Amino acid sequence: MKSLISAFLILFLAFEVHSQEILERSFFSMKDSVNIFKYETFDLWQLNVRGEGEGFYWDCSNMLFIPFDVKYEITKYKDTTPDFRDNAFMLTAYEGESTEKVYELYAMNDHALLIRGFGIINENGSNVYRPYDKPYSFLRFPWTMGSSYSENHQFRNSKRTYMASGTLVLPGRGTYRAVKIKDTYPDGNSIVDEYSWYIDSIPYPVIRVTDRFQKEDSSSFNTVSEFFLTKATMTDIKDTYVHNTEVAPKLMGNVLTLQSGFSLIGVYSIDGSQLRISQMNDSQFAIESALPSHICIIMRKENGDIHRHILPVQL
Repeated sequence: MKSLISAFLILFLAFEVHSQEILERSFFSMKDSVNIFKYETFDLWQLNVRGEGEGFYWDCSNMLFIPFDVKYEITKYKDTTPDFRDNAFMLTAYEGESTEKVYELYAMNDHALLIRGFGIINENGSNVYRPYDKPYSFLRFPWTMGSSYSENHQFRNSKRTYMASGTLVLPGRGTYRAVKIKDTYPDGNSIVDEYSWYIDSIPYPVIRVTDRFQKEDSSSFNTVSEFFLTKATMTDIKDTYVHNTEVAPKLMGNVLTLQSGFSLIGVYSIDGSQLRISQMNDSQFAIESALPSHICIIMRKENGDIHRHILPVQL
């Protein structure tokens, strides 16, 4: 009887292990080319950043976003290395009006999602590529929910954990299967906890939330949230804030005037591109870019609240 009970326990435990969610290479698919753009948000409560487990519903459709003038292009890359010939891709960054292109080279096989090196293509077309001595694995396949592994690497020394899975809703872009990965690593005098969300249609994080902690007392002193999304108009991003018209900014010609107690974060076209501005005095700003039909103004109140207003342009 004792041996039968032992056998039952072994079978039961084996069933429990295999019933956990496992991340496989087949989770991801990717188009030949896709462009993504960088945004930032202050609304993090919907993300349950530190939550662990299965079945999460991360709804970002009502978040307040601030776009950056940064574009990334992900393209499949025909690699000359036999092991990576059919599964490599490049991530190229285009920032502002810079003519230089900074890129990273990735590969994905049945065992891992890897970064293999980085490079710069300057304005003359010269390409300087620096490969890592060995690839760094962002993800491992197959990977069981809740398990971790460590990477001692020139890219970073880190511990990576498969934390959570569920459904991710992105503003104006639909609903996706998603997984969340936690990466913990030292950076100077601080410890970083980096949380990354991956969706099934692209092998690159669409959300990254970074917490930094002082090594001496473990106090958090910086939180950064980044979203990497396909291009959208500002009208795709719903505004959950109720704004009193008394604090709305005023636009006369190309001069923007803020109410007392507000500071300007940025001014954007309705398509999400940032407009050039110059400060005239404490409350007035001149918009130097060509004016679209509507502009989006994002500003911060003295108490830290973020306000977003879309104004029509009267020419």
